Amino acid sequence: MSTASTRTALAAILLAAAVALAGCGGDSPSAPATPTVLPDDPGNIEVTSRHTYAEVPAADAEAFAIDFIKLYGTFSPANPAPGRTWMSSWRSLAMPEVSSRAEAEFDSIWGWTWDQQVQAQDVLPAGPVQLDADFGTVTVRIPARRYVLGLLAQHVEDGHWENLHFEVVVGPRTVGEADSGLAVYRVEMRGA
Repeated sequence: MSTASTRTALAAILLAAAVALAGCGGDSPSAPATPTVLPDDPGNIEVTSRHTYAEVPAADAEAFAIDFIKLYGTFSPANPAPGRTWMSSWRSLAMPEVSSRAEAEFDSIWGWTWDQQVQAQDVLPAGPVQLDADFGTVTVRIPARRYVLGLLAQHVEDGHWENLHFEVVVGPRTVGEADSGLAVYRVEMRGA
């Protein structure tokens, strides 16, 4: 082989090596340092499509909160086992924390009905409702009224209407799952 052909062959080899090295330059991604792992590998955290945030439709939250306050704001000490009757009327609509708080505050919520020998009934919305969407919940503020009637009243007209204000926080029954139904996360009931 002549010197010219040796040089040409050597140049071709160097050019091929340069092209190969250029393909491995800084712009191309490097190979992963660890092997790719499939989600069903028991040694790894499973990635699911479940989100930790589920948007609650405002209209659904409003209707749900209104249904809830009709039960939560009604009480009669003349019912058999009145506390249990009251709790069981709305408990399935609320998170366990709401029930626990209601049990702890039962006397402060309803003690006045025994003192005054009255019952609270017919809770109705009494004005525009305010809605505030938050991260996965909707706070529903409801002006309302309810009819207070003496336990020994002879006529319905012997009672009177009382103004109230409710604040009800509604969210998905299972946090982060919009299709799990709705539940009350917190409720405040006070005189207006």
